[in-house]
Amino acid sequence: MKTHLLLLIFVGGLLFTFTSFAQLGDGMREGFLLGLGGVLGSSSIEYRSGNSESASSYGAQVYLGYGFTEQSILAFRFRWTWIDTDSPYQGLTWTADYRHFLVQNSGVYVNVGFGPAMSIPEFGDPKSGTVLYGGIGYEIAKYVFFTFDISSISLSDGLSGSSVLFSISFLKY
Repeated sequence: MKTHLLLLIFVGGLLFTFTSFAQLGDGMREGFLLGLGGVLGSSSIEYRSGNSESASSYGAQVYLGYGFTEQSILAFRFRWTWIDTDSPYQGLTWTADYRHFLVQNSGVYVNVGFGPAMSIPEFGDPKSGTVLYGGIGYEIAKYVFFTFDISSISLSDGLSGSSVLFSISFLKY
């Protein structure tokens, strides 16, 4: 019985996926979406000792999500960020990213996100924690999004950070 239930869940998920993929590319924000983007900005790292470092940062991000309406999108966002300092840390975040377009048929939106974060040192123990961010953006052309966001990251062992980041993303919907 357990095998049949797992098979039913698998087949149901497969059918849902095919239905969602069929919606990809119809030009409407409703339905399945997929995207890639680049990130550029400034980040700071605060250590438990009270010392801090600030430097430019850059990275990449991937989106996988669903538009519930033309104004409301919920996506899974994976972002990798490299901080250009002597510090050996680079950052990874996996967040639930919510975008809300302020006016229907307008390109202006606000976005917020929350999720797990990890700082991966070149050598030693990785630190884990959470990230919270918020921002504003604009769809400058169909499928092309420009976003400004501010992030706050709290990691284990007293390590924390903040970032002011600009990103350009290409989301196919």
